[in-house]
Amino acid sequence: MKISPDQTNQICKSIQASHLDIVESIQTLWSGYGHILRLETDNPDLPTVILKFVDLSAKSAQNSNSISHKRKLKSYKVETEWYQRFAPDCPQKSRVARCYGTHASKDQMMIVLEDLDASGYPLRCRSIGWEEAKACIAWLANFHATFLQVKPEGLWSIGTYWHLATRPDELKALDDPMLKKAAGKIDQKLNSCCYKTIVHGDAKLANFCFSNDRRSVAAVDFQYVGGGCGMKDLAYFVGSCFDESLCERMESEILDYYLQELKTALMCRDVFNSESRDTESNPDPQYSDKEASTSAPGCGELDQSAIDFSDLESEWREMYHFAWADFHRFIKGWSPGHWKINSYSERVSRDLIERL
Repeated sequence: MKISPDQTNQICKSIQASHLDIVESIQTLWSGYGHILRLETDNPDLPTVILKFVDLSAKSAQNSNSISHKRKLKSYKVETEWYQRFAPDCPQKSRVARCYGTHASKDQMMIVLEDLDASGYPLRCRSIGWEEAKACIAWLANFHATFLQVKPEGLWSIGTYWHLATRPDELKALDDPMLKKAAGKIDQKLNSCCYKTIVHGDAKLANFCFSNDRRSVAAVDFQYVGGGCGMKDLAYFVGSCFDESLCERMESEILDYYLQELKTALMCRDVFNSESRDTESNPDPQYSDKEASTSAPGCGELDQSAIDFSDLESEWREMYHFAWADFHRFIKGWSPGHWKINSYSERVSRDLIERL
């Protein structure tokens, strides 16, 4: 692909360079919505940068009225907002790429990002052990601690790409009457948590970049970042990297480690005496009625000074199976033969439905 002269000038201005070249195309965006490119520059302080280039022109003409297209269109706007407003708040323990600039036209968007490979996170792992998993779980815990009780203004009001309000087609296709009937209750339970944070929304193993020693990670791909229970990220991550026997056998250890990291992160920050952001969330009009109906009854608006960790721990431990069953509902409707559908997920979902 080519970058126009005007776009080249915009990128150069944002990184204080006068020249750049495309070194490689790292990957194509999902469903062909653009590319992620590595660019070489003449700025000695930034020899390479990453460009997320979104091209909606052809897709808009073909799919302008589809739910999928509207969801993806919003996701790129959300990611731009995330990098501009929220990403700078992430601490080193929940490392993300620095954003050097964003540019948008009618049909195209560009996000110019730090090259995490060059910054010490060059490894992508297809399989990991417990020590590597702990690095990712610690990242999630610190991320959730940073944004605990922060309203997701400009992001998805309900984060994750699979949440029920945006997946009517997959629910309709779900060939599991019990799970289909319980889907609304599971979704409502998750969305009515008293303690909420900002979730990554797509925290699979493929979206973590490892340091050479595999002891620390940085995360990428924030298209579905938004409000919600932190257990959504944790359950989804665990399911992306462990087989069903490990998911079941290590469940308690995973939860204990995550919650200890979360507690430590909260203790290291002065969150108990600080004020939460006094902003209102701004859900997409397409989903606003559905999402607004899932606000937490009886919880009110808890600010950061009202955090009681024992209450948070009790609530989120309970929510882990809700989060697991919620994603299981999506994956069974989206891809009935997917490898993530297993006996552990079936058992968790069935037990949960019986309790409901």
